[in-house]
Amino acid sequence: MNFFKTFWAALLAIVVANVLIAILMVLILAGIATALGDTPQVVKQNSILKIDLQGGIVDSPSNSPFGSVGINGIEFNRSVTILEALDAIDRASIDPYVEGIYINLSGGGASAANIEELRNALLRFKESGKFIISYGDVYSQFGYYLSSVADKVYMNPQGLVSWQGLSSNVIFYKGLLDKLGIQPEVMRHGSYKAAVEPYIMDRMSPENRHQMETLLGTIWGNMLHEISLSRGIDSTVLSNYATDLTMKSAEAAYQCGLIDGLMYEDQVMQILGRLTGGDVASLDSLQAQVLRPVSVSTIETADSSAVEQSDVTALEEDPEIISLREYVHAASPAVKKVSQNKVAVVYADGQIIDGESVDGAIGGATIAAKLAKVRKDDNVKAVVLRVNSPGGSALASEVMWREVELIRKEKPVVVSMGGVAASGGYYISCPADIILASPSTITGSIGVFGLLFNAEKGLKEKLGITVDVAKTNPSADLGSPFRPVSEQERAAIMFGIEQVYETFVGHVAAGRNLTTEAVDKIGGGRVWSGVSALEIGLIDGFGGLSEAIALAADRAGVAQDFRVWQVVDEPDNLTVMLNTLFSSRSAKLRSELGDAFVYYNSLRTVLSQQGVQARMPYEIEIQ
Repeated sequence: MNFFKTFWAALLAIVVANVLIAILMVLILAGIATALGDTPQVVKQNSILKIDLQGGIVDSPSNSPFGSVGINGIEFNRSVTILEALDAIDRASIDPYVEGIYINLSGGGASAANIEELRNALLRFKESGKFIISYGDVYSQFGYYLSSVADKVYMNPQGLVSWQGLSSNVIFYKGLLDKLGIQPEVMRHGSYKAAVEPYIMDRMSPENRHQMETLLGTIWGNMLHEISLSRGIDSTVLSNYATDLTMKSAEAAYQCGLIDGLMYEDQVMQILGRLTGGDVASLDSLQAQVLRPVSVSTIETADSSAVEQSDVTALEEDPEIISLREYVHAASPAVKKVSQNKVAVVYADGQIIDGESVDGAIGGATIAAKLAKVRKDDNVKAVVLRVNSPGGSALASEVMWREVELIRKEKPVVVSMGGVAASGGYYISCPADIILASPSTITGSIGVFGLLFNAEKGLKEKLGITVDVAKTNPSADLGSPFRPVSEQERAAIMFGIEQVYETFVGHVAAGRNLTTEAVDKIGGGRVWSGVSALEIGLIDGFGGLSEAIALAADRAGVAQDFRVWQVVDEPDNLTVMLNTLFSSRSAKLRSELGDAFVYYNSLRTVLSQQGVQARMPYEIEIQ
């Protein structure tokens, strides 16, 4: 008896000690984060705002004030939201302390739709008369698309512009499932509902290939059009450059007009310094002073004279650069007016699941509660729903749809679509008064499917494992991964799928003022770009989050007197710190898996879901 008392007492002491140590470590890390995190910055005179996408541009704010904590050392990462970035660029256009913008996309990233929103904000910035200079060692296609708005686009003499057109890979698992002896049980509505194709085919179906090529073609065409306007190069010529792989070198990009000059970053700093130092010379004149033109021969022979400094005296001090992240938290040049009228912004960012939200996924119950909260708040005059979701649970989508429908009856609702708002993401968007998207937004995918797996054969033949079951009714173990689906069960599941599809189509028809026949024609699970979605009536126009907020305020009649309220979770401090620590696991996986993380995360989510799914065809990563 004494032994057991001692044992349980020792065990309890160990557990308590570990809990106390864990809490102490969290508090220490939190203190370090506070010390090392972003602090309010004062903008100095003659500053230049640097757009570098460091840490990435995300849709929704993080619940943690200092982002995620790195595992392999003390490292705090906080992304900038798209709304913060847009506000910062707009504020910089009227900030007397900001002389211009310097783009150097050295790290981080953003979705194609967020890149478009940033680009439009930069175009607005140019109307202020201030300069925009871009520099890069290497330009990705979307990076160049963003940078092409600049007055001058410079590049490292040994750099490269990636320019070969857009593509999107699809990974198929049928061969793997065959080797493992796992049989997928697929039920779907819509010939374009390709979400299950990776499990039953080894290549794209003709319908899926057609929709993917159309999707990529419209996004690529819009990019070419916008770059053509900014750079004065015909769209057809730009496309031919991609077809012929013309951009083999920095010199080729310079000769073709994509780049204005080949130089090193320290030379760009000289130009920026002269611009902020009161030099009234033109950019062309400043460029000539800093750098003599580079010829093809000098580049190809790596001649040491390829990049030649002028005799101009170097700057005594570097130009005053403030990063986008710093400027977001910088002291505002003007006191913001506090209004009682609120435009609420609710974020639906991630795959849709039943119940409560978790890291990387939005729960129907969680988002519905937020929507109900803003609906009942009399100070909220309009609601903006920012949707960046490929869909997921059809039931959770219905729960959220209901709340959007209830809000619409009382106050204006505007949906702002991010990089993707498809399937379940479109389901929750369709009741809105107005839907705005970017040309490259992926949307539509009006269709549903069910997916089960039967591992009976694989377990028996590969591992010698068999499974037996006792049950009261023939289908008591429906959904078991150890047996096939019967015809009666398949018919019952298909009944549910058809019912969900009809409901989905009915919601879209009512919300978009279309007939069910018209919706069914553009439905069937097919995905559309924002360009195509506007043509077929799935959205009302192009615009980003800033435009959606302004439109919502205008429809509510408070355009001249309102403030933005971002509806985010406000957990207690301990929860914030724990979430910050746990979020590093996902960051580490993303770092180790690289591009494969998208496929891993998508597969994990699909395999974990139950019930009928309103989900986009796999994860579409455009490169």
